Amino acid sequence: MASRVIPGDFAVTDIQLVSTASGNQIGLKYILSELNLFESIFKNSISGNLNVTDTENLISEFPIVGHEDIIISFGNPSDDSAEDIQVKFKVYKIDPYGRRGERSSEYTLHFITPEYFSHLKSKISKAFNYSKISDIISSITKNNLGVDADVEVTEGNHDIIIPNWRPFDALNWLCTRAQNPQTNGSNYVFYEDIDGYKFKSIESMVGESPIQEYKWRPKNLPEGDDDFLVPNDYTIQNHFDIIRNIGTGMYSSKILLHDIIKREYEEITFDYLDTWNDHKHITNNATISKKPDELNEIFDSYVKFIPTHDQQFSNKKTNEIKNTILPRISQMEQLNNFRINLTVPGNTKLKVGSIVNFELPSLMDSGGGNTDPDKLYSGKYLITSVRHFIDGQTHESILELVKDSFYKDLAG
Repeated sequence: MASRVIPGDFAVTDIQLVSTASGNQIGLKYILSELNLFESIFKNSISGNLNVTDTENLISEFPIVGHEDIIISFGNPSDDSAEDIQVKFKVYKIDPYGRRGERSSEYTLHFITPEYFSHLKSKISKAFNYSKISDIISSITKNNLGVDADVEVTEGNHDIIIPNWRPFDALNWLCTRAQNPQTNGSNYVFYEDIDGYKFKSIESMVGESPIQEYKWRPKNLPEGDDDFLVPNDYTIQNHFDIIRNIGTGMYSSKILLHDIIKREYEEITFDYLDTWNDHKHITNNATISKKPDELNEIFDSYVKFIPTHDQQFSNKKTNEIKNTILPRISQMEQLNNFRINLTVPGNTKLKVGSIVNFELPSLMDSGGGNTDPDKLYSGKYLITSVRHFIDGQTHESILELVKDSFYKDLAG
């Protein structure tokens, strides 16, 4: 039988510093003062830093010179269902460094997963003929990064030449051309979480059920939900910015395509409300009124000119940029409208790309001393970044949560 989960309980089971130059190895667990791990769906690799108080002069005696790996293992000892996490990183710098008295120093070791160094040390110059974007992603991650990524299948085939780019640069560019086979959306991202590298669409993420429910209320009540499910703090970072949304093409946009061989001209337009039901969202409630107003069909607010040539590299019909560029601009910008930073008791199960539910009570009394959930800020959110903060006393997870839609319809 599983024991009761204790809010914030954690154990750093081991931290090993391993020199790839000398073969020396030493544990850092007992000189740890602070550990931070960072994940984001907008970053290709996990990174972190480790603050230590050093009384053994390891920088000179070990020595720490940039040829070191850090292997970190940690978990939640009060949760039998939580597996220990072990991740290997490479140290890439020390900053800052300071002496504390005659016999000790304090410094921060910055580290990142090894695949980032594979990215820096290689270039790709290759043509991919009539291939799915997902197949190209799988090829690059395996052959250039040495990993098997979790890759979501994409729509259509492409003729693509990668012109001497580093792997992550190529992968990020391919995300802009990938199209969802179910919705024709284009909001793919390539990122790493504790489980490994992933290529997924935001639309597939928002279709998942919440992995955790959080409710804002006072802690340490004699009756009520477990404090593990009560946030320590929250900050509303973004609400909306109509001027930005207009200027970046979230509501409406247009591309002008000029076929330089056929000498033909084509105009393609996109409208947020016209395509709302074509794509998957966290909820079905748009962030602007569905009634015609000044934010609809303002196509000249964002215009791109693109020279193109169909069947440029072969006689086969391939997916064209016009199918992805405008939907992607809008879909990615929608994630910048509502953003909340939520600090919760440490939970190693929280990973980027997952859905959580956050209930924030309304400021209005609904009668009988009760309050309903706030119409704008409550509901499902997507975790776009996680910072796991661990020191000698606490483990907190700081979540960046976003949503592209409202908890309730604007007319409701």
